[in-house]
Amino acid sequence: MAVKASDKTSPRSQNLFNSVFRFLSLPTPSPSSTPDYYEWRTQFMRSRLYLLAWVGLICNLSFIVWTLTLRILPENIGPSGHFVILGIQVLNVAIFIACILFLRFFFNKHYIGYFLLVPSLSTILSSQVIVGLGGIYSPAFVAWVLIFLGNATLVPVRWQLHLTLQIASFLGYFAIIRAFGEDIAHVLTITLGDRAIPSTIIFLLLIWVCIMENLSVFLYERLQKSEFMARSQLNKAYQELTFQKERSEQLLLNILPQSIAERLKDRSLIVDSFADVTVLFADIVGFTQLSAQIPPSQLVELLNQIFSRFDRLAEGKHLEKIKTIGDAYMVVAGLPLPLTNHAEAIAEMALGMREEVNRFNHESASTLQIRIGISSGPVVAGVIGIKKFAYDLWGDTVNTASRMESHGLPNCIQVSETTYAHLKGKYEFQLREGIDIKGKGTMTTYLLQGKHHKQ
Repeated sequence: MAVKASDKTSPRSQNLFNSVFRFLSLPTPSPSSTPDYYEWRTQFMRSRLYLLAWVGLICNLSFIVWTLTLRILPENIGPSGHFVILGIQVLNVAIFIACILFLRFFFNKHYIGYFLLVPSLSTILSSQVIVGLGGIYSPAFVAWVLIFLGNATLVPVRWQLHLTLQIASFLGYFAIIRAFGEDIAHVLTITLGDRAIPSTIIFLLLIWVCIMENLSVFLYERLQKSEFMARSQLNKAYQELTFQKERSEQLLLNILPQSIAERLKDRSLIVDSFADVTVLFADIVGFTQLSAQIPPSQLVELLNQIFSRFDRLAEGKHLEKIKTIGDAYMVVAGLPLPLTNHAEAIAEMALGMREEVNRFNHESASTLQIRIGISSGPVVAGVIGIKKFAYDLWGDTVNTASRMESHGLPNCIQVSETTYAHLKGKYEFQLREGIDIKGKGTMTTYLLQGKHHKQ
C-alpha cells in the first residue's frame, strides 16, 4: 500500500515542480523556431537571466531573514552597521525585482548584458562591504565563486560579458578597500589561526576561477553555436523534405483518388469490383480536322481551357475523373466511394459539360461541339504496372459507354438502356431504336435532353 501511495504522490510532486519552474522562468526558444543564431542567443540569455534574477532575489530575501532572526553577522558590527547591511540587502532585492520586471515586461535586447552585470556586481560588492564592516578586507571568496559559477552555469553565453563582470568586480573591490581607508599594499595577508595565508593566494584562486569560467563559457558558446547551425540545417532539410513530400502527395492525388493513393503507399495490389457505377465518355467533334488547322500549342491551350472547366464540374459534383486521351475525357460516379445517385450525378455532369462548351464558344467565338456517351453497370477498377501507373476501369460498362460516345451525335448525350433505367421519370429523353453499335450489335439508346419538368 505504501508503494501505491508513493506512486500517486510522485506525479503531483513532479507537477508542482514543473509549475514552480514555469513561474520562475521564461520559455527557452528552440533553435528550429529562431533561424538567426544571435537572435536565438539573445532570447536564450533573456530566459536564463530571468531565472537567475529569481534565484538572486530568493537568496537576498533569505539573507535578510537570516540577518533579522539568526543574527549571523559578526558581533563587532554595531546597530548602525546592521542597519547599513539591511539597507544594502533591501537595495539588492529592489535591483533583482527591477530586473525581473524589465525582463518580463520591458525587455530590450540591446541592453541584455546589463541584466547580468548590474545585479551580479551589486551582490559581489555588497558582500564585500558587509565583510568589510566586520573588519575583513580580503575578497569574499565564497560569494565571488558562487556568483561566477552560478552565472557560468545559468547564462553560459558571451564570455566577454563574464570577463567584463570579473574585471568590474576586481576594480570595485579595490575601490571599496580604499573607501574603508585601507592601503591595498597593506592588505597582503590574512590570519587564519596560527597560519598566515598571503592575500595574493586568494587573488590567484579567484583569477583561476575566472579563467576557468571564461574558458567554459567560451567553449560552451562555440559548441552551442555549432549545434544551433546543425539543427538549423537539419530543420531546413526537414522542411524541404516535408515540402517535397506534400508536393509529391499532391501530385499523386492529381492522378489517383485519395483512398487509392493511401492504399498504394502500402504497395498493395489495387483491384476492386463495383456492382453499379455510371461511366461517361466525351470528345470534341471534328478534333482531328481542327488539329490540322491550328498550331499545336494553340490546340493544347484550347483543350486545357475546356478540360479545366470539366475538371471543376467533376470536383463540384464529387465525381472521379479517370483520364484524358487526346480529346477524349472520361469520368465516373460511384467509385472508389459508393454513390447512390451515381447516374443522376453523371447526367448533371453531362448537361453541365454541354453548357460549358456552349459558353466557351460564346466567349471565344468558336464553333466547337461535344459528343457524350454514358452507360451504367458493374466495373473492375484498379492500378496496374510499376511505372507511370494510373487508376483505370475495365468491363463491359466501360466499353458500352465508349460506344455510346463514338456512335453518338454532335452536341448530344447518348445513354444506354441501363442508364436510362436509373434516370427515367427524372429526365427527358429521345428514343433511338435500331442503332448498330460496333462490337455490340443493334441496341436501343436514348438521347438525354434535360431535367424532367413536372407539370
